[in-house]
Amino acid sequence: KSLVTHDGTGDRFGMLETVRQYASERLAAAGETTAVRERHLACYLALAELARPQLFGAGQGKWLATLDRERENLLAAHAWCDECTEGAERGLRLVWLTKLYWMHRGLLRLGHRLTAEALARPVAQMRTLPRCRGLFDLGQLSILIGAPGEAERHLGASLDLARELNDAGRIAATLQPLGMVHLALGNLVEARRLIDEAVTLAQSMADPRD
Repeated sequence: KSLVTHDGTGDRFGMLETVRQYASERLAAAGETTAVRERHLACYLALAELARPQLFGAGQGKWLATLDRERENLLAAHAWCDECTEGAERGLRLVWLTKLYWMHRGLLRLGHRLTAEALARPVAQMRTLPRCRGLFDLGQLSILIGAPGEAERHLGASLDLARELNDAGRIAATLQPLGMVHLALGNLVEARRLIDEAVTLAQSMADPRD
């Protein structure tokens, strides 16, 4: 009872850093670090799955506060993806699930760094939908931190991969911001070409909002 403290507001517990370090050493000595870190990652992937669709609408404040309390755990889960089984795939999923949180909280450079790290893992170089989505997110975050040249590079790579995958939804999602980036860069002809294609694709998909 003397080793943990209760936050008094829910079901979260903490411990002094010296106690945490000792417990970590004992965990390693018992050969159980990997198993516990795997459960930790699974837990926070599951939390992020629950949170993402709630980051809009009436429940947004509650879920932002929940993720605020768990921010260090989310960062620890991200770090473990460097070492764990299927870490590249799980890491890309984690940064996709948490992107809106970093954006809503104004932690744009942190979200940008985490997404770049997830994309840089060796297995994450495979030409897959998670990589396509990650490149889009990195491009979007690059826009928000004021780096349009970098945004153009990442969004362009995402669009190329979306075409390779023949994923109309990803193509449609990427054409608009990429067109606006070219507009910001003064590439008016290319901007018009991309946005015209975006309009045509939206019409073919019967998507009046786009």
